[in-house]
Amino acid sequence: MTILVRFVYVKCSDGAYGVKICEDFLGFVPVADATSSTLTNTVLEFLEKMNIPSSDMRGQGYDNGANTKGKHYGLQKIILDMNERVFYMPCSSHSVNIVLNDSPMSSQYAVTLNHVLSITLNPINSTRWESSIDDLTPLRYQIGQVYNALVDTGEIFDSMTAHETKSMANLIKDYTFLSSLVIWYDVLIHINVVSKSLQSITSDDSDANCMIRKTNEYFEKKQNRG
Repeated sequence: MTILVRFVYVKCSDGAYGVKICEDFLGFVPVADATSSTLTNTVLEFLEKMNIPSSDMRGQGYDNGANTKGKHYGLQKIILDMNERVFYMPCSSHSVNIVLNDSPMSSQYAVTLNHVLSITLNPINSTRWESSIDDLTPLRYQIGQVYNALVDTGEIFDSMTAHETKSMANLIKDYTFLSSLVIWYDVLIHINVVSKSLQSITSDDSDANCMIRKTNEYFEKKQNRG
């Protein structure tokens, strides 16, 4: 388990107060298992060891695992019951990754795109959606060459291979497929910028909220105007 703390540093100089939001890495902590009770004990024992009173906590954030975010028995719920001011906030970067990783599963065209890429080019990375950009780039900008390669392959191999490659060639020249490819690549590019910024050590809440808001506005315009 990786533990970080974010805190407010207040400095008074000549009667003027300066407020700064800071974030520090405290360390890696081994855990016996990933159950919510074990994680809770690990967190509380570590805070006690670091002389950080849990009563002073005003927030907690983890990934989106059921053992941490569970609203009935998750880590956040157990700690929230101890201190009603420790509100839970899911990791924004991890949330973006999950949305982008799961969204292709809800689109028949994206699933088709996954299938084609896994045969003709690089397989879509199932654990790091950001890698999908690198996987899609050749197809996005070299679709003509990919089509020609499939047609040529269908002419020189056996009947089964010829049938498969010709079927894929017909698929990738379909208007719906081409539109889905362009739209999906555009989505990945914009979300990747936000995700990278959220993971930056210099990122702050104001910049993150601004980028997310602008990204939402961009997609809303794309949705309304086509």
